[in-house]
Amino acid sequence: MQGNPTYNEQERIARQLEAVEGHGDTSATAMVFWAIGLAMKHRPQLLEETRARQCADLAEQGLRSWVRDGRIYESSGECIDFAMYPQNFGNNAWGQGAALAFLALRQEN
Repeated sequence: MQGNPTYNEQERIARQLEAVEGHGDTSATAMVFWAIGLAMKHRPQLLEETRARQCADLAEQGLRSWVRDGRIYESSGECIDFAMYPQNFGNNAWGQGAALAFLALRQEN
């Protein structure tokens, strides 16, 4: 893990990884960091541990800031076609599930 993650000002990864100025997407953030968390757990030699933990801490902070009434918000709407997103952000199953998987993995570590 080299360089800086593509965080925007909301401490979340944009729905397009290279679009740092883009709207933060909680589902993208949770999916990416769930995968990094699995690598930290099962293949730590692949990562720079201190940096990975710092990034995971920031991701958790960002995700928790969008929890309201037990739901996580600011997850992008469903994909219409290849790389076509409607720019609707809210609460949905893939955002909720990805965030839960990431936070559960963090709880284990």
